Amino acid sequence: MNPEFVREDSVFGLLRSGFWAGLIPSAVAAPFVFRALIAWRSHQTVSEFVPEHKAKQGTPTMGGLIILVGLLAAYFIGIEGGALFPNRESPAFGSPVRIVGNAVAWPILLLGFGLIGFLDDFAVPKLFPPKRGLGWVPKLVMQFACALPAAWYSGYTDPLTAFEVSFVIVAFSNAFNFSDGMDALAGGLAVILGLSLAGIGYFWHAPLCQMWLSLTVVGASLPFLVLNAPPAKVFMGDVGSLPIGAVLGWLTLQSGGQHELLPSSPGWVVSVFLLSLVLIAELVPVPLQILSVKLRKKRLFPKTPIHHAFESAGWSEYRVVSMFHLFQAIASFAAISVAQQTAPKLWWM
Repeated sequence: MNPEFVREDSVFGLLRSGFWAGLIPSAVAAPFVFRALIAWRSHQTVSEFVPEHKAKQGTPTMGGLIILVGLLAAYFIGIEGGALFPNRESPAFGSPVRIVGNAVAWPILLLGFGLIGFLDDFAVPKLFPPKRGLGWVPKLVMQFACALPAAWYSGYTDPLTAFEVSFVIVAFSNAFNFSDGMDALAGGLAVILGLSLAGIGYFWHAPLCQMWLSLTVVGASLPFLVLNAPPAKVFMGDVGSLPIGAVLGWLTLQSGGQHELLPSSPGWVVSVFLLSLVLIAELVPVPLQILSVKLRKKRLFPKTPIHHAFESAGWSEYRVVSMFHLFQAIASFAAISVAQQTAPKLWWM
């Protein structure tokens, strides 16, 4: 088979199927999941530290299940259709290690982190009131317990490298979880990041299955955004934000091409850094704030996660969300531009 035909046909044909494979199951499931959440009385509990969000008290949460249904359905569609286990021999489809890693790590991350989110959102508050969820220590332990097998199956079998990969996955998971605090914020970021990861993966010659999965995130997130648009009828919850953040972290690592498991090219590192700026801004202030309060008895920031700091400064929720989405779009465009300029040109491109 002509490699040039494989690359062009697959990117603009097969990759489109990834978007629809995520969108259609998610759209079909959305009304049923929404009614089930109301029946389960899975309601949002607003923190006492965010009084401006008191109006959201009682809104159904765990709406991320809508996205998970789409992503899990896309997984089976991808296997059946050959996007995850393609029976073709071409550099464009990736090495057997990467292909198998994509197909195995995906359900581990979605189901494992999704279960952690379910315990945090629903099981612990229901069974052990007045607890609002899991403590941060057991939560982190369980997250690493899921991330390490996913890293190993993806080919990162060196213990140190596996831990580094797991750390990135857990960091992305928690950063994305922190972003789930305003109407449409996390869902919009998922759409922009999914599109961006497909773009970076294309220029860095990532396996097509990586780009296919990135676009399933875009498709699966859109039906949730319809219900999460202001005023939100449902929130994502940890059951959605933790696994989606985990797969975004994992897809980010996979975006660097198939020649080395962890590319060391400065261009790829810069691309990933630019892409991750918003999530870094969401993640880093939280532990710094906790450390400062414990050691100095003073806050470093007015509020954390950082989007609440802008709100406490007088910004409306709509303005905060819009600016975060705009900044993510600009950072993503810069990341893709760097990837286009610095990625090696291969013979099939």
